[in-house]
Order: sequence, then structure tokens, then C-alpha cells
Amino acid sequence: MDDISSSPDYTGALLVMVLNAIFGIVAVSVLLQKMQFIGPNAGAVRAVEASILSQLLLVTPIVLIGRWLLKSFVVYWICGGAHPWDFKTAAAITGYSYVPTIVLALLSTTVSWFVMPTIIIDTTDMQLAVVRLEYELSQISPYLTILSVVFSLVGVTWKSYLGGIGVYEGTGGRGSELVGFAVFFVLGFIGFFIDFMLNSPIPSPIG
Repeated sequence: MDDISSSPDYTGALLVMVLNAIFGIVAVSVLLQKMQFIGPNAGAVRAVEASILSQLLLVTPIVLIGRWLLKSFVVYWICGGAHPWDFKTAAAITGYSYVPTIVLALLSTTVSWFVMPTIIIDTTDMQLAVVRLEYELSQISPYLTILSVVFSLVGVTWKSYLGGIGVYEGTGGRGSELVGFAVFFVLGFIGFFIDFMLNSPIPSPIG
């Protein structure tokens, strides 16, 4: 974080956010492969899945970049306090603090792949197929929820640790590392809570 604080840049932080979005979408795509549709309407179902992934590819980066900028402003405003610092530095620190989520996203996707069984759905009767899919998902939902909570809390704590160091370094040692950790942790927990309430489909620490 020292190098980032001394030479802040938007490009690197933006790249981290885009990579987070890509890995999140890849995670969804990988887990969708565990659902195998057979029967006359299988092609149509896959087409819907492809459409959803395409929309996620467009929306997710925008949402994550928006979160990053909003979070950066809060960090800049609260952690600066009596020790003014540059918004660019706050944005760089906030963006780079998301690097651990890339690692955790890969790990959580791998674990979820082995936890989630292959679900085979016959699409001959679409109404029956929907009922079957809802039932199968309800059976694995508790396990995915536990994974989501565990990986998300690890991610929030890891990001907060890096954020705290970044605040201290970014303010030239004038800002409190503990305050920085607390601010990042609260913001991360809020993001996790929002994702959880929206029933995020994958166990991901992105928040």
C-alpha cells in the first residue's frame, strides 16, 4: 500500500474493479454449468442464460465502479478529517483493497463447484421443470449461504486490513490505521448485507 499511496493512479484501481466484475460473472457462468437442461426446450433455456450473462457483463462493471467511487468518497471524507489528503489517493487505496476479492472469488467458486451437485432438469414440461429447479436449489441454498457468509466476512476483513494500512500511508502517517480499518469494515459489511438481502446467486466476497 506504500507504493500505491506514494504514486496513486485511477487506472490500476479501475482495472481491479473490472477484474472483480469479470471474475464474478465467470463464477456465475461456472456454477450455471452445474445445471444441465435436457429435452425440447433446453436450447431456449440456455439462450436465456446467455442473455442474462450478457446483461451482467454490461451492468456489473458499472455497479462495482459506482460502489468504488462512492466508497472512495466516504473514505476520503471520514479518514481525512483534520488531515486533508488527495481524493485520488483515497480512490487508489480503495480500489486496490479489492485485490483480495479476486483471490477469494476464485477460491469460493472452486469450493462451490465441488459442493454444488449436478442438477439435471427435463424441460419437456416447463412448469414442472421450474418446480424441480426451485426444489433442487432450495436443497443446496443453505450450503451456498454459509459459503457466502464465510468468504464475504474473510474478504471484508482482508480488504479492511489493507484499507487501514492505505489510510495510514496515504495521509503520511497522520490518519489512524484503526479508523481506516473500521471505516472499510463498516462499508464492506454494508455492501455484504445489501448483496445478501438481494440474494446474490454466488458465494462471493465482492462488496
